[in-house]
Amino acid sequence: MKIVIVLCLMLAVGFGNVAYSEVPSNEVDRLISMLSDQDKEVKKNAVRELGNLEDQKALEALNNLWSTESDEEVNYLIEIALNRIKLLDSNPAVRKSAAEVLGNKGEVNFALDTFDVEGASLFGRILLGEQDSVDILSSLSKALAMEKDEKVRVLIVEAIQKIKLLDKDQIVRKEAAEFLGELGNPDTIMYLGRAQGKEKDEEVKNALKKTISKIEKKQQTATVIQQLFNGVSVSSIYLLIAIGLAITFGVMGVINMAHGEFMMLGCYVSYVIQLCFKNYFGEGFFGLYFLVALPVSFIVTALFGLLLEGTVIRLLYGRALDTLLATWGVSLMLQQLVRQIFGANNVDVASPLWLTGGIPVMAGLQLPYKRVFIIGFTALIVAGIYFLLLRTRLGLKIRAVMQNRTMSDCLGIPVRKIDAFTFALGSGLAGIAGCNISLLGSVGPSTGQNYIVDCFMVVVLGGVGKIVGSIAGAFGMGETNSIFEFFTTASMGKVLVFLLVIIFLRFKPTGFSATRGRS
Repeated sequence: MKIVIVLCLMLAVGFGNVAYSEVPSNEVDRLISMLSDQDKEVKKNAVRELGNLEDQKALEALNNLWSTESDEEVNYLIEIALNRIKLLDSNPAVRKSAAEVLGNKGEVNFALDTFDVEGASLFGRILLGEQDSVDILSSLSKALAMEKDEKVRVLIVEAIQKIKLLDKDQIVRKEAAEFLGELGNPDTIMYLGRAQGKEKDEEVKNALKKTISKIEKKQQTATVIQQLFNGVSVSSIYLLIAIGLAITFGVMGVINMAHGEFMMLGCYVSYVIQLCFKNYFGEGFFGLYFLVALPVSFIVTALFGLLLEGTVIRLLYGRALDTLLATWGVSLMLQQLVRQIFGANNVDVASPLWLTGGIPVMAGLQLPYKRVFIIGFTALIVAGIYFLLLRTRLGLKIRAVMQNRTMSDCLGIPVRKIDAFTFALGSGLAGIAGCNISLLGSVGPSTGQNYIVDCFMVVVLGGVGKIVGSIAGAFGMGETNSIFEFFTTASMGKVLVFLLVIIFLRFKPTGFSATRGRS
C-alpha cells in the first residue's frame, strides 16, 4: 500500500512538467463523468486531467467531489488539482493561497508556476519547515535563472539564503547569514532567531547575532523615515482642507462650520463616480474614474458652496456668531441628507490600479503611491492658488477685498461677486480634498467631523486668513501628531498636539503669520 501511495505522489509531482491545456467542452464533461467511476484509478486519472485545465466547470466538479470523497489518496490528488487550477486565477490573493497550499505539500514545481511577487513570498515562510530543502533549492535556482522581474529575483535569492542556513557546512551557513543581513528584510529576523537558537557553531551564531542587530538598525532607520513621511502625508491632507478655510475667512471673515461636510460630499462624489465606471464602463476603464472624480467633486461642492453663500451667508455678513451657528446647522442637514441617500454605514472607494503599491525605498519601507499622489497633488493646488492670487487680475481683486472691503467697493470692485467666487472656491477645494481622502479608507456621513477640528486648528495656528501660515501650521500639526502618536497612542497624541497649540498661541496669539496692522 505504501508503494502505491508513493507512486501516486510521484505522479502528482509530475504535474509540474505538464502544461495547462484547453480541451473541448464535451471532453471536459467526459472527464467530469469519470469522477463518479467506481474504479479508483479511473477517478484519479480524471482528477489529474482536470487539474491540467483552466476550466470553471472542472473547478466546480472537483470542489463537489472533494466535499464527498472519503478516499485519502483521491482527496490528496483533488487538493493538488484544485490549487493548480487556482494558480491561473485573476485574483492575486487566490493565486497566493494556492501557491501556499502547493508549497506546503511539497509540490514546489506547481507553486513555481505562479512565481510572481505574491506567490514568491510563500517560500520565505515555509523554507525552514520539514521539507526536502535540496529539492526546493534546486527548484529555486532554476526559477532564479529564468526570472527577469527584479522584485521576484530578490525574493528568490532571499529564499535560497534561508535554505542555506540549514546547510551542513558552517562556512555556507555563515555566508548565508551575512548575505541576509545585506538584504535587510525585517521579516527574516524570526528565521534568523530560530536559526541562532539551533546553531551550535559559535562563529556562525555570532554572525547570526550581528545580522539580526544590523537588520534591526536598518528597521529603526526605516521607521524614522516612515514616520516623517506619514507626517508629511497627514500635513498635506490638513493643508488641502484648511487652505479653503483660510481663503474663505481671509476674504469674507466667515467661519464655515459646514466645510467638513463639503469635504464629505467630495468623498461621496468619488464613490458615485466609481460606481458609474464599474457598472457602465467595464474594468478596462475603471482606473480612469479617479481622474474624472477630481474635477467633478470640485464642481459639485463649489455649486453647493455657491448655493449656501447666496441663500444663507449673504444674509448674515458681519454677524460672525449667527454665521457660525447657521453653517453648523447646514452641516447637520448635509450629514442627514447623505444618510438618507447612501445609508448610515461607511462606504469603500477602491483605489485605481495605478495608485496601488508603492515606491520601495529600502527593505521594510515602501512609500504608498496614493499618499505620494496626495502630497504631489496638494503641492500642485497650493501652487495654483498662489498663481491665482498673485498673477491674475481676479487674484488682485481678491487680495484687495481681503485687505480693505470698503475701499475695494468704492473703487468699483464687485465685492459681492468676489465673496461668492471665494466661497465657491473654498468649498470646491474641500471637495477635492474629500476625493483624495477617499483613497485612504472607508468614508461615511461623519467623515468631515473627523478632520474639521484639526483643520480649524491649522488655520488658527498659521494665522487666520494667511495661506503661508496655513502651510506652516499644517506641517507643524502633521509632523507633531505623527511623532506623538508613534510614541504614545492616537488619542494621547491628539491631546499633546492640542496642548502644544495652546502653549504656542499663548506666546504668539496671531499664529505663524502675523496680521500686519496700520501704523
